[in-house]
Amino acid sequence: MTRFNPRIVVAFALGLVLVGGSFVMTRDRDPKEPASIVKSGETAGSDRGRGFIPVDDADDDGLPDWQNTFDIATVYVDDTTEDTLSVTGALAVELASSLGTGQAGANLAMPSIGALVVREMVDKDYTSADILIGNDDSYAAKKAYGNRVAQIAIENAPPKDTEGELVILNRALLRDDPTVLIGLDPTIRAYEKMLSEMLKTPVPPSLEREHLSLINVYQAILNDIKSFRLTFEDALPAMARFRRYQADAEALYTAIVLLYQKLDAEGIQWTDQDPASKLIKVG
Repeated sequence: MTRFNPRIVVAFALGLVLVGGSFVMTRDRDPKEPASIVKSGETAGSDRGRGFIPVDDADDDGLPDWQNTFDIATVYVDDTTEDTLSVTGALAVELASSLGTGQAGANLAMPSIGALVVREMVDKDYTSADILIGNDDSYAAKKAYGNRVAQIAIENAPPKDTEGELVILNRALLRDDPTVLIGLDPTIRAYEKMLSEMLKTPVPPSLEREHLSLINVYQAILNDIKSFRLTFEDALPAMARFRRYQADAEALYTAIVLLYQKLDAEGIQWTDQDPASKLIKVG
């Protein structure tokens, strides 16, 4: 099975663009009109004797017979069909296929790359229909909610000896070793549990917006790290998610701060026994 090296995917794509552009320019030349023809009386060794041999186009498709071999209609990568290709593989198929249709070049490739990157960077946000909005908006309900959010974060945090996701990703790329990315699994499981528990937690009506902000950030970071985990299988999504990772990490901090600032503004008090006090101290 073919494995895409994440460090050469961009070079691969741009290379195909250049090759495709050159290929299109070659096709635009009329194969029945060679650039130079040896005339009678000229010697083969003279400058005037250097010319192109006329080429045949048996099927009259505007493509010299020798180029028909490269007229690719469908390309399969990783022994799969196009329906099951990775995002990176799909891009390779599109670019490679375009070489055979005369559509290759920057006008095709760059929008394709851009569209795929944008698609991978956008998450489908959770909405009010996806969460449990309670009927109790009392002081006690808000305090219980604040403690529950903190408890979820504390109890489901990755093990203390877990390395940061960017440290692990960097080491894997430097060593060109996908097994290093196994180190991301504890963090992925942690965010999966936090997101799952938050979706099951009843929310006081006045805190609905803050709750949605927090779970959508959890989802974004989870998707970032899941893409890092598959860097060697599907490099394009990993690169796209890497671009937004820092903003997602900052958004998580902001979402937590805004939630507890609102609870503080509504007069919620915490004691040392409250899980929320531990999260606030850490934050």
